[in-house]
Formats: sequence, C-alpha cells, structure tokens
Amino acid sequence: MLDIYASGITARPSPVYLWLHGGGYAGGDKMNVHPRLVARLALAGVSVVSANYRFSDDPELLAPLRDAVRALQFVRAHAAEYRLDPSRIALGGSSAGAASACWIALGPDRARPDSPDPVERQSTRVTCVAVAEAQTTLDPRAIRSLVPGPTWTLEALQKLLRLTPDQYDLPEHAKKLDAIECLAWVSRSSPPFFLRNATPDAPLTPELGIMAGIHHPVFGRALKAKLDPLGIECLLKRREDYPGLDDETLDGRLIDESVAFLVRHLGVV
Repeated sequence: MLDIYASGITARPSPVYLWLHGGGYAGGDKMNVHPRLVARLALAGVSVVSANYRFSDDPELLAPLRDAVRALQFVRAHAAEYRLDPSRIALGGSSAGAASACWIALGPDRARPDSPDPVERQSTRVTCVAVAEAQTTLDPRAIRSLVPGPTWTLEALQKLLRLTPDQYDLPEHAKKLDAIECLAWVSRSSPPFFLRNATPDAPLTPELGIMAGIHHPVFGRALKAKLDPLGIECLLKRREDYPGLDDETLDGRLIDESVAFLVRHLGVV
C-alpha cells in the first residue's frame, strides 16, 4: 500500500521522493512521514510516496527489503498514471526504512528484464538518497566492527535474518549476511547521499547502549569514508553540528537541509 502526496504545482510530471518508515521491521506505518517534509517537498515541486511493507514475521525471508524494492518498481512502472517522473526518483526513510533505502541504492540494479511481470522489469537505480538515523549496513558482522558493545546483537536483526548471534560467524550463513552488507557494494555508480542523525555522536565504547548504537552517526561516517574518495557527494549532519538547538528546532533544520539536497539533485526548477 502506498500513499501519494502529489505536488501538483505544475502540469508536468514531478520528481518523486519514496519514503520508507522505521520500526525495526516489526512495526510502523506509511503515515509516519513528517508533515514538514511532505509540505516542503510539495511546495518545491516534489511528490512524496510513502510505502507500507511486510515485517520480519512474514514467511518470506527479507520480506521488508523485498517490498521496498517492489514499491520503487511499482512507482516507476505506474509513474504516468500519477504524473510522476520515473527518471527522477529519490529514496528516503528513517531507521529500518533508511536501512532499506541504503540496501536498494547501494546494491545492484534489481530489475529482472525477462520477468513476465512488468513491475519486476523496472530499474531500481535512483537519483539520490536522503535518510534519517540510518544503518548503512545490516550485516551484524560489519556492525560489530563499527560499534563496540552489544549493538550487533539487536533483536530486530535476529528476526530479520532468522539467525542468532552465535550463528553469524558460521560459514554456512556467510552468503546470507553478504547479501545485506551494503557498505561492500559502494562503487562509482552509487548515488549521492544525505544522512541526518539526531541521535548523539556518543563515544564509541563497549558501554554504548543498543539503541544509541544502532542509530549512531558512525554508520554515516562509514559510508562517507567510501563515497568521498569516489567524488560522490555524501553529507552527514549530526546533532553536534547544531549546538544550542532544541529537539523540535533541530528536527526542522535537518528536514529543511535534506529538502534542499533533494531539490538540487532532482533538478527541480
């Protein structure tokens, strides 16, 4: 199911920002898209599509990620019906939804040209990505190397993968985990990124709590370290970059900066 917030300020097809909600792949809803984000983009000429997806308890493995792909391909396949521009699509999301966006944007094109389903034949390449509180990898082995402490044992990851932490290093599961190690896929064809973190950039010590760890800006730094040498724009905006702002003001500032990034890359005039 998709909600479409059509810009409608011109008669021409508008670029699209596809939003994937958070919730640890166990909850959340497509209604959980910030109204300020929708309004600012609509006024700038960008339509917003917010998608629901199946959760980790679905019988199909990685169902939330597969549905995120399907949502993108559906938007592209049916763009003409909703006056959307299929050549200008950006991805976004928060937390788990942000991880899905990274998984799609950094991975290979998941189009299946020979599929009898016209939706599956659509490309999953996107123009740019703007995400919040993102995990730029879902591989618990990679998370363990980035974040000291128990973050890599996060229950949501166990449910998504249907593995327990004592199974992560077993050779028979390496292929499954390699399929969600987004950072390993960074290449010269990767799109520009805007990453925003209201979660504090706390010291990376073994005492760091799981929730502070899974939303830590270190994930953004890891992606930026790979994109910068390739000359691909990667903007990382942290709470600490805006001293003195309360939570509401900070949230608004970060949203406005992400909108400016999206408008610039989507070629809105």
